[in-house]
Amino acid sequence: MLQATTAIKYNTVNITSRDGEKTIDLTNALVETNYFEDLLSPTLSATLTIATSYDIIEGLPIRGGEKVVIDLQVASGRFQQAFRVYKVSDASLQKQKETFVLNLVPEEHFTNDYVRVGRKYQYFPIDTHVREIIEGVLQSNKIGVIEETSNSLTFYGNMKKPFHILQWLGPQSVSLTGGGEGEGDEGSEQAETKGTAGYLFYQNSAGFHFRSVDSLASKTRIQESSSDPEDIFTYSAGEVTQANNIKNSQKIIDYVFEKNIDMRKSLRTGMYGNTTLNFSPETHEVTVYAYTLQDALNKKNKEALGSDKNTSFSDAPTRMMFNVSDEGFASANGGNESSTSRTARSLSFARYNLLFSQGLNILIPCNTKLKAGDLVRCLFPELQGGHATQTDKSRSGLYLIKELRHHFSANQNTTSLKLVRDTYGIQ
Repeated sequence: MLQATTAIKYNTVNITSRDGEKTIDLTNALVETNYFEDLLSPTLSATLTIATSYDIIEGLPIRGGEKVVIDLQVASGRFQQAFRVYKVSDASLQKQKETFVLNLVPEEHFTNDYVRVGRKYQYFPIDTHVREIIEGVLQSNKIGVIEETSNSLTFYGNMKKPFHILQWLGPQSVSLTGGGEGEGDEGSEQAETKGTAGYLFYQNSAGFHFRSVDSLASKTRIQESSSDPEDIFTYSAGEVTQANNIKNSQKIIDYVFEKNIDMRKSLRTGMYGNTTLNFSPETHEVTVYAYTLQDALNKKNKEALGSDKNTSFSDAPTRMMFNVSDEGFASANGGNESSTSRTARSLSFARYNLLFSQGLNILIPCNTKLKAGDLVRCLFPELQGGHATQTDKSRSGLYLIKELRHHFSANQNTTSLKLVRDTYGIQ
């Protein structure tokens, strides 16, 4: 159909034994390669489907931990990644032919399993802790965008794994662009939160990232990285009318709108409004935190999200939570702030739900330049009487890549994208 979906050249696909003494070229035995990224996963992954007349599993041998280097060229550019084998699956031997699947993860996935976060982390901005854990504990230099946070935190690692701590810090982080931390007088009976919260820790081909949902999903405040306006790829749904046309690489092969707003789920999770009752072991006081989405978002975001029309739901809390704070623990001057400013988790409930309010799955010609966390622009035709006459401005627009899969095989090189957004219409 398209040159972008068929052209492929394998430069190198090698597997090296754990002792580094033996290397086998898998290029001629490779059936297909699948590469995965996900905003909700701390590491990327890949699978290689192998079919060969040589017993590679016992010949190398493959026992787990072997290094695999993938280097190939497709129409969109060069793709290079290094992995470690963590599992061999679907192995079979019949008629002098061995087939199996190599399941691959980065080096940091193994490091995460044999190191622990054990010490106390002093009261510093959360982004400082994230960078320190990646560099100091995981011993990784694959750092992408570590976005600054407006709030700080003191905590003990408690011998948890690094990825567990890094993902645990996400809901407690407040972005600089979200309006700052909670407001209210210390010890007051009622405190009102301001701003938005919620960060995601993930890995794509550019490295490890710790970014706020605001900066990822925003259409007007795009941060640094590959999601700059001039780098946003545009794809349109429609038939291919001319063969070998360069515009064919910008066509959507197939698409499915997965979901839309679920009001019952939004109310159940407290997206529009929630209340947190916080008990302080230091002062023995109970503080009430009231969060409403209306107050957290600025006017422009309210109009884009349509949330200004849901005042009947946002006026009253639909979820109540109870929390025992950790303020003042370990030392008189080394603990966290008073509980009136510890509201990030309440804020993050709303932001995470807003991000996943719309879902879209598309299949496009392979584009190795795309990454999880990037923005893409999708254009869909508006159907009127069975005919597409103009662009559907409601469904078209910018989407955030939540999940990505590059599929490489002899006759089909495609990229599958799971897209999300929290606004309607073309931006």
